[in-house]
Amino acid sequence: MHKHSRLKRISTCVLRQIIQRTLQSFYNALLHYECLLCSILHLYGNDAIASLTAELTVELWRGAERLRFTQMVAVDHQKRLRIDALSPMGSPISTLVSDGGRLMLYAVSQKRFFIGESSPENLGRLLPVPLDPSELSMLIRGAIPMIEARSKRLEWNAKDGHYSLILEGEKGREIIGFDPKSYDVIRIERWIEDALRYAVRFADYEGAPNLRVPQRIRLEVPDGKIEVDMTVKNHQVNPDLPLEAFQLKPPRGVVVQSF
Repeated sequence: MHKHSRLKRISTCVLRQIIQRTLQSFYNALLHYECLLCSILHLYGNDAIASLTAELTVELWRGAERLRFTQMVAVDHQKRLRIDALSPMGSPISTLVSDGGRLMLYAVSQKRFFIGESSPENLGRLLPVPLDPSELSMLIRGAIPMIEARSKRLEWNAKDGHYSLILEGEKGREIIGFDPKSYDVIRIERWIEDALRYAVRFADYEGAPNLRVPQRIRLEVPDGKIEVDMTVKNHQVNPDLPLEAFQLKPPRGVVVQSF
């Protein structure tokens, strides 16, 4: 009887230790998850880089059609955007400016000035991608345009060897892949129900922590069979951009048209 009671006490003690270790492991995992999630959101939030200017070499594939051109871009944390498209000789072809609410486009060779809502449809006149100008502004700065999420979860993608932050929203979901060592964003997928709206890949990051900028950006739009490769050159992080950089007025004598 005494022996039985002793074994029972030992079993209870061992069970208590197992439960304590299990709870501690769970707590540590939860703490790691929360810290990792906070780090990711801090590194790639909208204010991660306040402003940026750069030269983009763009190669656009639409089916079998291939276009190659150069753009000078300026973006800021207010999600404003300016794109000056240049010819191979360096002459201006067009200027597009989004001030956050309006989008303005001046086609130099046609001497036509357009103005309208800052929307993916109007941006498509210069770059045929399903992105709002504010989303494109964020992507160029290395920030993440995140959907309004009802739930967030972090998973380890063993197949590809990276973390995946999965945001579930009312109209779809967003999957953001991170390098496990640097936390660099390596891929973003935006889904509407079961359809992939677009995917973005990032590579060749440069810069100090919190100021890292991807030098290669690849955008894929399966529905339109569109692929866009952007190489970032001569970028400047957090330059002082004047208000005029995000304003565009029609030259004298040019008729203003709506998109």
